[in-house]
Amino acid sequence: SCTALVGQSQHELSIYAGGGLSTLNYKTTIGDQKDGFGGQFGVGYQYFFTGNIGLNTGLELSLHNAKTTFGNVSDRYMAKDIDGQNFEFRSTVSNYEEKQNALFLTIPIMLQYQFEGENKFYIAAGGKIGIPVHGKYKTSGATIKHSGYYPQDDLEHTTQEFLGFGTFTGLDMAHDVAFKVAFILSAELGMT
Repeated sequence: SCTALVGQSQHELSIYAGGGLSTLNYKTTIGDQKDGFGGQFGVGYQYFFTGNIGLNTGLELSLHNAKTTFGNVSDRYMAKDIDGQNFEFRSTVSNYEEKQNALFLTIPIMLQYQFEGENKFYIAAGGKIGIPVHGKYKTSGATIKHSGYYPQDDLEHTTQEFLGFGTFTGLDMAHDVAFKVAFILSAELGMT
């Protein structure tokens, strides 16, 4: 939705809000990454070179979300215990879910073509520079199982928590994430 204040025929000031698919683009080597919904709120300025062609800029806050999940991931490697004995450390993580979100202050720079008529349809395309304001990830629902297999004794230890072995559930975490400046491609279709 958008509210516009027109000062002159070639200058336009607008206040807008919107929502939809607004995700963080990254790749994970395990599990599934799902795009998330987000939105933006901003103040825009349009300068029209002609009656139909203009340049858009302004300031907006934009929210981006994504989620990563996986059912079961295992890893194992050789280690030494506190007595210097070799053992195989085994780890399994299951039912993992991580949600990420980021808030950016963005500066759009877009070209706009506006069609003639009482209700003016427009198409705009260009980019946005996103300055990170806040980023966070939160995990929930994970179960982690650690054990130590001693091949010399053919024995797997599973309950010695003082060594890090055992089954751990309900390990929820939340931490801040430091994002870099983002460069975003953008396209709009609308009516004023």
